[in-house]
Amino acid sequence: MSKENDRSENTWSDQDKSETPRSFREAYLHLTNQNRPRPRSSNIPQANAPETPDRPGRRARSRSAPGGGRIYEEGDERPSRPRPTKQSREEVYARLRQRPRSPIYARNPEETPPRPPAQMKNQGRSTARRVPDEEYPASQTPTPPTRRASRNAASGSANRPGPRETGYDEYDEYDVEVIESSRGGRRPPARPRRGGRVFSTVLTGCLGGIITLIVVAAVVIFLLLHNTPLGQNLGIGKTTYTQTARQTLALGSATQVIVKSLAGNVTVTIDQGASSATLSSVRKVLASSQSDANSQFRALTLTTKQIGRGADPACTAGSCLLISATVPTTGNGNLLGGGNGDTIDLTLTLPASFNSPDPLSPYMISVNAQGGDIAVSGFNGILNLTGRAGNISVSHALIYAGTCIQTNQGNVVVGQGSFFDLNQSSNQVPCSATTSTGAHPWFNIKSGVGNVDITLPANSTNLLLDANTNNGKISDDFGQNIPTASDGSATYHGPLLPNTNPTASLYVSTSTGDIMIRKP
Repeated sequence: MSKENDRSENTWSDQDKSETPRSFREAYLHLTNQNRPRPRSSNIPQANAPETPDRPGRRARSRSAPGGGRIYEEGDERPSRPRPTKQSREEVYARLRQRPRSPIYARNPEETPPRPPAQMKNQGRSTARRVPDEEYPASQTPTPPTRRASRNAASGSANRPGPRETGYDEYDEYDVEVIESSRGGRRPPARPRRGGRVFSTVLTGCLGGIITLIVVAAVVIFLLLHNTPLGQNLGIGKTTYTQTARQTLALGSATQVIVKSLAGNVTVTIDQGASSATLSSVRKVLASSQSDANSQFRALTLTTKQIGRGADPACTAGSCLLISATVPTTGNGNLLGGGNGDTIDLTLTLPASFNSPDPLSPYMISVNAQGGDIAVSGFNGILNLTGRAGNISVSHALIYAGTCIQTNQGNVVVGQGSFFDLNQSSNQVPCSATTSTGAHPWFNIKSGVGNVDITLPANSTNLLLDANTNNGKISDDFGQNIPTASDGSATYHGPLLPNTNPTASLYVSTSTGDIMIRKP
């Protein structure tokens, strides 16, 4: 090419802008310079203002200055490229959206699951992994990412156009989650935590095991209660059947009535209007049917007979009437003394003639109940009442010396119009089968576990009180302040009334319980 364009008269300047360009390159540069944006004029006019620089950081140079209008030829070392016209951001984004995008990778997600991203080596490099060539078809082999593309992806500008210089020797694949998040797509669903599944599985197994144990325990308890004596005594799956009877008794010359009961309550009453003694019984059994109940009724026995002194250890009089009620206890006795929960309740009614006509020859009522309560009302004489598991109550009675009222477990109540005969002495030692050489009015009332409550009228207060409790307190309405020791026990021995000289003695004791001496 000739060097005519290098001459000064052919240089592009402000003076020959209207001239027609002499060559194709000059025409191209001429059009380019026309499309170049002009600087905005300010309110103050400026003379010979330099043009706006085409690149930031470079000083504007006037075209009339030396070298300002230089045009590079083909033989130059670095020809300048045509400068693009200024475009708006919306036009650039529109052009970028119209450009076709080649897929980063092509892979069927159903055939090969996504792999977790590898750890990033550098802060500005996106996560990538090596993908074998066999995973992609020949027509869909992805274009290897470039270093600048990786930097753009990390900085959030991965959509910038233009070719980039590659620096990798193998094909890289972006992580699915990074690409989808940069494009605004959905992330793959997070996998459920295994810890929650393990906990729920363990909890379900524990609950199932507990329910199984409860069912097995219920079955075992059901079998035990229905096929063992314990279940029979509790009456599981059975019904209570009752049978009543009443008979007249001949007292004859008996001055002592002895009642022995293995299971059931015993009630002895003196009826002023009765002409003879009667005995009423109520049998109670637990059975699964009426026939079963009838067979159990026949097993309950109730006998009455006249005996003499010495025929029974309890008979201390010349003639005694013995009443005995028994229930089967073989192999399955219970706390009430009977078997299978069977009981016999006895009610003995005596005429008024059985009361002691002479204090020197007192009549006696002896009751021994292994399981049940004892109640005596309206009797004048000596009481010998013994219970194993039940309460004892005495009302409207004239209690003679030699009386013993005791129970192993239960409360003892003496009151409601009862009083102690302090005038007549006796050689009978209370709560024993022996006698003393000297006559003395003794009364003995005690309980193993339970309270003792005694009401004394005015004619029964001249007493020497001997009270003791191992675990409880002693209180009275007669002005005695009886303290309780530090170990919980209380003891008193002295006259019930201050400044008196009593002739009769009242012994009251309990192992665990309170003692109350009351006024009526």
